[in-house]
Amino acid sequence: SGTVSGNLDCNVKISYGSEESILTDGFTYRSDLTPTITSVTPASSGTGGGVLVTIDGTLFSVVPSQVSVKIGGTPCIVQSSTVSQITCRTGEHPLTEETMVVIEIGSDGMSIEDSAGASSFQYVDKWGSPYTWDGGDPPGDGSLVVIQEGQTVILDQDTANLKAVI
Repeated sequence: SGTVSGNLDCNVKISYGSEESILTDGFTYRSDLTPTITSVTPASSGTGGGVLVTIDGTLFSVVPSQVSVKIGGTPCIVQSSTVSQITCRTGEHPLTEETMVVIEIGSDGMSIEDSAGASSFQYVDKWGSPYTWDGGDPPGDGSLVVIQEGQTVILDQDTANLKAVI
Protein backbone atom coordinates (compact mmCIF):
# COMPACT_ATOMS: atom_id res chain seq x y z
CA SER A 1 0.00 0.00 0.00
CA GLY A 2 0.99 3.65 -0.16
CA THR A 3 0.89 6.45 -2.66
CA VAL A 4 2.87 6.47 -5.88
CA SER A 5 3.59 9.69 -7.73
CA GLY A 6 5.24 9.69 -11.12
CA ASN A 7 6.04 6.41 -12.80
CA LEU A 8 6.61 3.02 -11.24
CA ASP A 9 8.00 0.11 -13.24
CA CYS A 10 6.52 -3.23 -12.18
CA ASN A 11 7.43 -6.82 -12.88
CA VAL A 12 4.82 -9.04 -14.52
CA LYS A 13 4.52 -12.64 -13.34
CA ILE A 14 3.00 -15.08 -15.84
CA SER A 15 1.91 -18.53 -14.68
CA TYR A 16 0.54 -21.40 -16.75
CA GLY A 17 0.12 -24.69 -14.95
CA SER A 18 3.46 -25.40 -13.29
CA GLU A 19 5.33 -23.04 -15.63
CA GLU A 20 6.19 -19.54 -14.45
CA SER A 21 7.97 -16.59 -16.02
CA ILE A 22 8.73 -13.07 -14.81
CA LEU A 23 8.92 -10.15 -17.21
CA THR A 24 11.12 -7.55 -15.51
CA ASP A 25 9.68 -4.01 -15.78
CA GLY A 26 6.92 -5.39 -18.02
CA PHE A 27 4.40 -2.79 -16.88
CA THR A 28 4.71 0.89 -16.02
CA TYR A 29 2.22 2.50 -13.63
CA ARG A 30 1.73 6.21 -14.41
CA SER A 31 0.05 8.27 -11.70
CA ASP A 32 -0.58 11.10 -14.19
CA LEU A 33 -3.04 8.80 -16.03
CA THR A 34 -4.86 7.54 -12.92
CA PRO A 35 -8.34 8.84 -11.99
CA THR A 36 -8.09 10.68 -8.66
CA ILE A 37 -10.82 11.44 -6.08
CA THR A 38 -10.48 14.81 -4.31
CA SER A 39 -13.82 14.87 -2.42
CA VAL A 40 -17.13 13.07 -1.86
CA THR A 41 -20.32 14.98 -0.93
CA PRO A 42 -22.23 14.10 1.15
CA ALA A 43 -19.73 11.99 3.09
CA SER A 44 -22.50 9.88 4.64
CA SER A 45 -25.89 8.49 3.70
CA GLY A 46 -28.56 6.15 4.97
CA THR A 47 -28.33 2.42 4.29
CA GLY A 48 -31.64 2.59 2.41
CA GLY A 49 -29.96 4.19 -0.59
CA GLY A 50 -31.40 6.68 -3.05
CA VAL A 51 -29.07 9.56 -2.13
CA LEU A 52 -27.34 11.59 -4.86
CA VAL A 53 -23.57 11.65 -4.24
CA THR A 54 -21.16 14.05 -5.95
CA ILE A 55 -17.57 12.92 -6.45
CA ASP A 56 -15.00 15.54 -7.45
CA GLY A 57 -11.64 14.66 -8.91
CA THR A 58 -9.56 14.39 -12.04
CA LEU A 59 -9.30 12.22 -15.15
CA PHE A 60 -12.87 10.92 -15.02
CA SER A 61 -14.64 9.98 -18.25
CA VAL A 62 -17.23 12.16 -19.99
CA VAL A 63 -19.02 8.95 -21.04
CA PRO A 64 -21.16 7.78 -18.07
CA SER A 65 -21.36 4.20 -19.42
CA GLN A 66 -17.56 3.93 -18.99
CA VAL A 67 -17.78 4.87 -15.30
CA SER A 68 -18.43 2.38 -12.50
CA VAL A 69 -18.78 3.61 -8.90
CA LYS A 70 -18.96 1.39 -5.82
CA ILE A 71 -19.27 2.50 -2.23
CA GLY A 72 -18.35 -0.26 0.18
CA GLY A 73 -18.89 -2.75 -2.64
CA THR A 74 -22.43 -1.50 -3.32
CA PRO A 75 -23.04 -0.02 -6.79
CA CYS A 76 -23.74 3.72 -6.92
CA ILE A 77 -25.64 4.25 -10.19
CA VAL A 78 -23.93 6.93 -12.32
CA GLN A 79 -26.25 9.80 -13.26
CA SER A 80 -23.68 12.05 -14.97
CA SER A 81 -19.95 12.28 -15.54
CA THR A 82 -17.45 14.93 -16.63
CA VAL A 83 -13.65 14.90 -16.50
CA SER A 84 -13.80 16.41 -13.00
CA GLN A 85 -17.14 15.35 -11.46
CA ILE A 86 -19.35 12.27 -11.19
CA THR A 87 -22.83 12.13 -9.68
CA CYS A 88 -24.33 8.80 -8.71
CA ARG A 89 -27.29 7.49 -6.71
CA THR A 90 -26.54 5.17 -3.79
CA GLY A 91 -28.03 1.70 -3.60
CA GLU A 92 -29.28 -0.18 -0.54
CA HIS A 93 -26.35 -1.20 1.66
CA PRO A 94 -26.69 -4.09 4.15
CA LEU A 95 -24.92 -2.51 7.16
CA THR A 96 -23.65 0.69 8.74
CA GLU A 97 -19.95 1.15 8.13
CA GLU A 98 -17.17 3.55 7.26
CA THR A 99 -15.89 2.66 3.82
CA MET A 100 -14.44 4.09 0.60
CA VAL A 101 -15.71 5.23 -2.78
CA VAL A 102 -14.00 3.37 -5.63
CA ILE A 103 -14.28 4.47 -9.25
CA GLU A 104 -13.33 2.40 -12.26
CA ILE A 105 -13.02 4.20 -15.59
CA GLY A 106 -13.29 1.76 -18.52
CA SER A 107 -9.85 0.37 -19.24
CA ASP A 108 -8.10 3.29 -17.47
CA GLY A 109 -8.22 1.51 -14.14
CA MET A 110 -9.31 2.26 -10.61
CA SER A 111 -9.21 5.56 -8.76
CA ILE A 112 -6.85 6.70 -6.04
CA GLU A 113 -7.32 9.36 -3.36
CA ASP A 114 -5.81 12.83 -3.75
CA SER A 115 -5.26 12.89 0.02
CA ALA A 116 -5.99 10.53 2.91
CA GLY A 117 -9.74 10.33 3.52
CA ALA A 118 -10.75 12.04 0.26
CA SER A 119 -12.81 9.00 -0.79
CA SER A 120 -14.21 8.19 2.67
CA PHE A 121 -17.94 7.51 3.02
CA GLN A 122 -20.09 6.34 5.90
CA TYR A 123 -23.30 4.35 5.65
CA VAL A 124 -25.56 5.09 8.62
CA ASP A 125 -29.07 4.17 9.70
CA LYS A 126 -31.49 7.07 10.12
CA TRP A 127 -34.04 6.99 12.91
CA GLY A 128 -36.86 7.99 10.58
CA SER A 129 -36.05 5.44 7.88
CA PRO A 130 -38.03 2.20 7.57
CA TYR A 131 -34.73 0.47 6.61
CA THR A 132 -33.55 1.00 10.19
CA TRP A 133 -36.61 -0.81 11.57
CA ASP A 134 -36.88 -3.77 9.14
CA GLY A 135 -39.44 -1.99 6.97
CA GLY A 136 -41.59 -0.70 9.84
CA ASP A 137 -42.14 2.62 11.56
CA PRO A 138 -39.74 4.00 14.18
CA PRO A 139 -40.38 2.81 17.75
CA GLY A 140 -43.40 4.36 19.51
CA ASP A 141 -44.16 5.58 23.04
CA GLY A 142 -42.87 3.33 25.82
CA SER A 143 -40.63 1.24 23.52
CA LEU A 144 -37.33 -0.26 24.59
CA VAL A 145 -34.89 0.29 21.70
CA VAL A 146 -31.74 -1.78 21.22
CA ILE A 147 -29.04 -0.41 18.90
CA GLN A 148 -26.77 -3.27 17.84
CA GLU A 149 -23.01 -3.13 18.44
CA GLY A 150 -21.36 -1.44 15.46
CA GLN A 151 -24.61 0.09 14.23
CA THR A 152 -24.70 3.87 13.74
CA VAL A 153 -28.12 5.53 13.99
CA ILE A 154 -28.57 9.22 13.23
CA LEU A 155 -31.46 11.00 14.92
CA ASP A 156 -33.02 12.81 11.95
CA GLN A 157 -36.38 13.46 13.64
CA ASP A 158 -37.91 13.76 17.09
CA THR A 159 -38.44 10.41 18.84
CA ALA A 160 -41.45 9.15 20.74
CA ASN A 161 -41.26 9.00 24.55
CA LEU A 162 -39.11 5.91 24.78
CA LYS A 163 -38.62 3.65 27.78
CA ALA A 164 -34.90 3.32 27.05
CA VAL A 165 -32.30 3.17 24.27
CA ILE A 166 -29.63 0.53 24.78
